[in-house]
Amino acid sequence: MFLYQLDIDNELGRGALLAEGKTNSSGEIVGLTYQGNLIDSHYLLEFSANDQTIDAISNKKPAISNLRVIIKEQEIVEAKQFYASPLTTLKTFLALRYSNGNINSAYEDAQNTVNAIFSPFNNTNEQVPLLINGYDESQQIYTYYYRQASEGLAALLVELKNVTGLEMDVLFREVSDDLSDGKLDAISASEPLSYKPENLDVIHNPIQELFIPGTTEKLSQLLSKLSDEAEALTGEPINILINSAISESPLYIAGNIDFDNDGSLNHIDMDDDNDGYDDSEDKFPFNNTEYLDTDGDRIGNNADTDDDNDGVPDLEDAFPLDANEHVDTDNDGIGNNADNDDDNDGFPDASDAFPLDPTEHLDTDLDGIGNNKDDDDDNDGVNDDDDAFPLDPNEYLDTDLDGIGNNADTDDDNDGVPDTE
Repeated sequence: MFLYQLDIDNELGRGALLAEGKTNSSGEIVGLTYQGNLIDSHYLLEFSANDQTIDAISNKKPAISNLRVIIKEQEIVEAKQFYASPLTTLKTFLALRYSNGNINSAYEDAQNTVNAIFSPFNNTNEQVPLLINGYDESQQIYTYYYRQASEGLAALLVELKNVTGLEMDVLFREVSDDLSDGKLDAISASEPLSYKPENLDVIHNPIQELFIPGTTEKLSQLLSKLSDEAEALTGEPINILINSAISESPLYIAGNIDFDNDGSLNHIDMDDDNDGYDDSEDKFPFNNTEYLDTDGDRIGNNADTDDDNDGVPDLEDAFPLDANEHVDTDNDGIGNNADNDDDNDGFPDASDAFPLDPTEHLDTDLDGIGNNKDDDDDNDGVNDDDDAFPLDPNEYLDTDLDGIGNNADTDDDNDGVPDTE
């Protein structure tokens, strides 16, 4: 068992290796000691099978060799026990898939998605995946359903591995890509998947009809297998309190959850979180406070302070949903980047010395003061009111009012006698 810093840029989530440990026969962590300072909010626990590892249900080598779970700093400080499973591993890969610098929201979204599709149980990091004497009926049912969902997911992954030939870690990544839209349908928004919709037919069969990975036995025998497993680990028989009708009732990998408790199971409900937005259009189908994510950063627009991720906060952005615009100087509904006349003064920006000032467009002397405000437009030292040529720095006087400034005029008084004579 390995404790890593969580690296959201690593496809497996592995950062620096911090500590190693083992698990005992009950799956509890032992011998894990880390002396350093915990400086991150989340960490990765990875449980790896070795040549001596035997799956307690199949009595064979585990079908999935590496299981993972994301844990929080405080949970390490409190020395809590953690149990990794196919469910927690899928949540880990999905959180990495969702993450865009915010692992908290990404892991919450991953929890919601996996729980809504595979299992209604939350906080499964700490779910003891064994039947234990002392559990009441509700606790046993909780454990049974959790293991059933976990084994069902494992059966699905084994089926996909047989079809694609891919390693389990790669399959987990592909299934997380598939689930990124909240649906298990062999469709990924990022890249083509190695399996097709027909390869998911297994999810339409009752879990009880699926085979325990690595065996020819069906999961309909799971309850007795869990009882045998617990007795083998503890050395004492388990008093099963679960009504046989529960274990015999047909359940499906992705069809038994009603996330919004509206009476329609998720696989037929068009709006799983009952927020009024169809799942096909809802970026957060299991979060009724969000449905839109304009910039694709996995933070819903309601919580996101910069919906288009253009670096300008929404409160200061005239176009909070358009990453190409944020200012509209003339309030004409056209952003300055697309607007050819930002100040709407009738002069195109390309020829407007003051494209953001509707009261100015010309600056003859290039002194930074528009001609409308400048008292000396040509900067020749003569006030415009006294300048016969206010836009010509070479002239300011026209004695004979012939339109030719005295500097250029060869007969300033227009008396027919050149100035030089």
